[in-house]
Amino acid sequence: MGQESWISHQCACHGAWPYLICRAVIALMTTTDSIKLLAAQALLAGEDVACDVFDGQASALWRAIIPLRLMVGDDDVVRAKRILRQAGFVEAGDGDWDLR
Repeated sequence: MGQESWISHQCACHGAWPYLICRAVIALMTTTDSIKLLAAQALLAGEDVACDVFDGQASALWRAIIPLRLMVGDDDVVRAKRILRQAGFVEAGDGDWDLR
């Protein structure tokens, strides 16, 4: 169900790309709220869950139209969702997450 893509072993928000692997990734969060996305990235990075943001360049031009996607490996989806829920995020039906 995921798409094949390049994703690092460390979250991109750390600025560290020790090496890349090819793995299936899933859009964990789809949002136009960059602050919410950064918070989710930081939470996942703190728990050593690899993540990356897709569509950042396109979204910079058309933020209201093209949402940012927070991608995680398909083998980390369950753990990533648990981390976000424990931090107070609630999964919405449209792929976004809301804060309680």
